[in-house]
Amino acid sequence: MSRKEGNPKPQYEGIPAEKKTAAYSKAHYEKNKTERQRQGRLQAALYREKYPERVRLTKRNQWLSQNFKRTSEWYEETLVEQDGHCALCEALPAEDRRFQVDHDHACCPTDKTHRKTCGECIRGLLCEACNTELGSLEKFLSEITGPLVPKEGTWTFSALQYLKKYKPEPWNFTDDAKVTLALALAGPGASIGLTNIQAPSQY
Repeated sequence: MSRKEGNPKPQYEGIPAEKKTAAYSKAHYEKNKTERQRQGRLQAALYREKYPERVRLTKRNQWLSQNFKRTSEWYEETLVEQDGHCALCEALPAEDRRFQVDHDHACCPTDKTHRKTCGECIRGLLCEACNTELGSLEKFLSEITGPLVPKEGTWTFSALQYLKKYKPEPWNFTDDAKVTLALALAGPGASIGLTNIQAPSQY
């Protein structure tokens, strides 16, 4: 039996007239939510397939802005200043993988759950390997006192020059660190290249 025109649906009986439209809209949305979500995912996939470059740039802009307070223009300008390669080696960025934005972790410690920085301690663009190695070197430097004299032309030498560019300060040795450095120099090879360091003559 069809309802008489103007007769409300049974489930809306007792609802004030001014709230019936909102109630109906909410019920309609809930009823079709799953299908709407499916359609939304399908449209998003089609958009990504049709405009891959636009999507890539949008994601990079969001990544730079949210985590480093930088723009794609800054990224491209910095890459040009570095002659198109990593600031510490000759590695080139892959087509599907951007360089990592290096920053001073003493200012803004980050991890997998917290990646945002203040934007004031940003340095250069590094490949993943150099970014990891630099973090190890900085940790080593924070634990020693006295001059550190790496051989010119080594990765460690370039890394120290890079760090001094953004934060000029002397690195020192403690007595315990002299032993640490001596062991590193004598070892078969350290991940941060300490086997290439030339120890000061007094040590």
